[in-house]
Amino acid sequence: MLPASEIKPSFEQVTDILKKSKDSPHPPNLVPLCAQIKADLFTPTQAYLKVSQGAKLSFLYESAATTGTIGRYSFVGANPLKVLKTGPGHGIEGDPLPQLEEELAQYRVASVPFLQLPPLTGGVIGYVGYDCVRYFEPKTARPMKDVLNLPESFFMLYDTIVAFDHFFNTGNKATSNIGQTGYERHVTTLKKHITKGDIIQCVPSHRVARPTSLHPFNIYRHLRTVNPSPYLFYIDCEDFSIIGASPELLVKEEAGRIITHPIAGTVKRGQDPEQDEQLADELRNSIKDRAEHVMLVDLARNDINRVCDPLSTRVDRLMVVEKFSHVQHLVSQVSGILREGETRFTAFRSIFPAGTVSGAPKVRAMELIAELEKEKRGVYAGAAGYFGFSQVSPDGTRIEEGAMDTCIALRTMVWKDDVAYLQAGGGIVFDSDPEDEWIETMNKLGANPPKGKKAAPAPFPGSKGTSKKAPKNPLIEKRPRNFGIGQDVQPPRNLSRMVRWPEYVRLQRQRKILHMRLKVPPAIAQFQQTLDRNTAAQALKLLNKYRPETKAQKKERLTAEATAVSEGKKKEDASKKPYTVKYGLNHVVGLIENKKASLVLIPNDVDPIELVVYLPALCRKMGVPYAIIKGKARLGTVVHKKTAAVVALTEVKGEDKNELSKLVSAVNEGYANKYEDHRRHWVVKVEKRKKALEQAIKI
Repeated sequence: MLPASEIKPSFEQVTDILKKSKDSPHPPNLVPLCAQIKADLFTPTQAYLKVSQGAKLSFLYESAATTGTIGRYSFVGANPLKVLKTGPGHGIEGDPLPQLEEELAQYRVASVPFLQLPPLTGGVIGYVGYDCVRYFEPKTARPMKDVLNLPESFFMLYDTIVAFDHFFNTGNKATSNIGQTGYERHVTTLKKHITKGDIIQCVPSHRVARPTSLHPFNIYRHLRTVNPSPYLFYIDCEDFSIIGASPELLVKEEAGRIITHPIAGTVKRGQDPEQDEQLADELRNSIKDRAEHVMLVDLARNDINRVCDPLSTRVDRLMVVEKFSHVQHLVSQVSGILREGETRFTAFRSIFPAGTVSGAPKVRAMELIAELEKEKRGVYAGAAGYFGFSQVSPDGTRIEEGAMDTCIALRTMVWKDDVAYLQAGGGIVFDSDPEDEWIETMNKLGANPPKGKKAAPAPFPGSKGTSKKAPKNPLIEKRPRNFGIGQDVQPPRNLSRMVRWPEYVRLQRQRKILHMRLKVPPAIAQFQQTLDRNTAAQALKLLNKYRPETKAQKKERLTAEATAVSEGKKKEDASKKPYTVKYGLNHVVGLIENKKASLVLIPNDVDPIELVVYLPALCRKMGVPYAIIKGKARLGTVVHKKTAAVVALTEVKGEDKNELSKLVSAVNEGYANKYEDHRRHWVVKVEKRKKALEQAIKI
């Protein structure tokens, strides 16, 4: 549900419009209401699939210009107010136009001059069949056989329309050349190289393409307002254009001193000044970002030292937070005085490309980038700037080098053939998280949308007025994020980063929780027996083959199915739903009760511990193979859920059926069939503890 503040015109404006038009000869009885929604991740087709879900009647209306490019508007609607149809056996017979005219005459929409509305804000959508020509030209009427028995005309009356305005690109989709899955795969590969010692850091990237009907200079005009940066440029190259708003200096010469600005460490802007400063503090105190930044500062110093006097090299500024329109960066400045015999061009060659867009060591990092990306980067990560004419000294005795000022081509767009291409990357180090790195690149791309619409406001308003917060329901009790899922107690949320508590602290907390429950003893020897290491490794290897789909993979599969259905094919022809590992307590319990589970694995450190008692008992009752395995985290990585309490396999591919049957046999022999031995071992220990407790009481 959209907030009232986003719906225009406001209630007061609607009242004013109706009052002013009350005494007019034709007073309106409808006022159009609209809400503009950012739809950069939706196409009209995707919107239609969502809107029409569960609806019997719906429509998707798109238009194309004579040049073959997409028209300005696309319209989507579902669940009409009324259906108007004509023809023998379908209601009214005769000319359909009078019926439409009579119906539409009931509605009069008010003019709202201060809003730019699409041509269709409501009305009828449908068709008039060819055979209606006999009502317009009676001479053409002939007795004809009706094979399909369709209405001669069919119209749907709508008062709610979803409109995509392609002129402002509010409905265009940005398509990455590798997608989130591909980029995260690059991150994982690079982390392996870092572990091997090949590199310390590397900066992979991905390119986004977005069709646009705007002139590139109009994009630049809006970009310079939306994203003011130290380096703004528009370069018209006849058949293509380059538009940029780069935050980072590559290399600059000032009176013989070479200057470069390493940038590493990124965080988004806040919604208000307080949140903005809080995010800046988190960036300053981020161990990962600081380590990455110091490494790139050292790399910049090495590059400067290759052409400058080492004694003159210095770090002028270190890790200063600079704020841009959508993100905040950690920025430093390194400089040095050119040695004799070196020029601005040798300095440029020494520093290009910057370590912030390649990695360290630079050469090996660039080799890995070429192996992974397999496409030329083009302008991205290069340099834009100028080299001035050389000047003769005032006394005419020497020639002084001209000025040089270049920036790294970041936040840079290439416009060609009505398509805008943007590219972004991020520095990958040992402890980088693939999903976080993907989000960081999308934050960077968010500052460069080729939409051409009205300039967005600043991240927070300039006025001192406080931002309105959504009212909180006092009936809803505030609970921690991990409530009800049995996760370990988390540290207070006011900490800037999650703390990795020492193991003895975590053990104390778990012990305290178990004592508070008073349901089971603090230590349960019955479940100290787990599946042996080799069998567990085989099980995890098989599970990893059937990991659940990621959001990107599922979206791709559903899109392919929808495309197949729209083309009249069966969705199974496009893609089959893959076999995957099942997880979640309720889901797996249902599979066990229906005897659909082939193998169930339960972690020994699941919390609450009662689950380890209940699930094996249920599996034994239903005759389902099961085993208790060490490490909830290991199972969690398989299903992308670190809190997974149980996983199960139901079906596998043909080539893996033999492996599954061997694994089930090994689990039964090595674990399930030894249940009584484990149980006796547990009972003996409990009896010993009881006797020891009785003796202590007597003493």
